[in-house]
Amino acid sequence: DVRGAMDVRARRAPGVVVALLVSCASAARPSLDVFIESGCPECQSLVATELNRTLEADGVLEAIDFRLVAFGNSYWPVSGCAGQETYNRRYGSPCWVRKCGVPDAPEQCWGSSASDLMCQHGAAECQNDLLINCAMVHNPEPEVYMPFVTCLEKRYPYGAMTCAQKLGLDFSSIQACAADEAMAWQVTKDAGEATAQARIPGTPTLFLNGVMMASYVNLLSQVCETFEQEEAPLGCSSIRKPCDFFTLRAWI
Repeated sequence: DVRGAMDVRARRAPGVVVALLVSCASAARPSLDVFIESGCPECQSLVATELNRTLEADGVLEAIDFRLVAFGNSYWPVSGCAGQETYNRRYGSPCWVRKCGVPDAPEQCWGSSASDLMCQHGAAECQNDLLINCAMVHNPEPEVYMPFVTCLEKRYPYGAMTCAQKLGLDFSSIQACAADEAMAWQVTKDAGEATAQARIPGTPTLFLNGVMMASYVNLLSQVCETFEQEEAPLGCSSIRKPCDFFTLRAWI
């Protein structure tokens, strides 16, 4: 008995329209990947509104595979690309993605340190992205790090320490990660690799079940639509529509 298959419970007779009950297809555990850069106004708005509303909905975060990547349109200068001396969104960032968003990308793609990174919104964005990525290393559970990210984005660019203290996080460990040259480079490289391989067109970019979303408006509704009716978390109950039934005309 294959789940999602049509369940036929009718006698077939010539010339009779048979009504078939079609149930919603069972989906695997939904995944939501969110690519941001901390200084992007649209990212700040997304994190504070649609994304926060979605992850705060009862049971939703626990029912999905969630990933946040803070890197965005940043890049390390690489040979053959524009933007070697100053940040270049039009040519430098896309060129870096083309060269570095491939398996076995050349080592020059990742620079020699996190401090060599060029960020669209300047040094403050580089620093805050690093703090976000370090916070996720020390607090890998989304239910712990996302309140920090949400608070930081609301208070950007100077709110990291205040947010950590407010939420009871150990800011000294986050700072130590950011100050350690090897650790800072590694967490930034990891975020850069994920971003380059995703080939995002800009920020914010979201992938729902591996498919790039055209819009994050009504994000909670879009996430809830990926659940089968009986598996939807409680937070989807107010907006989740029952699975539609339709009649399939099968002339026998």
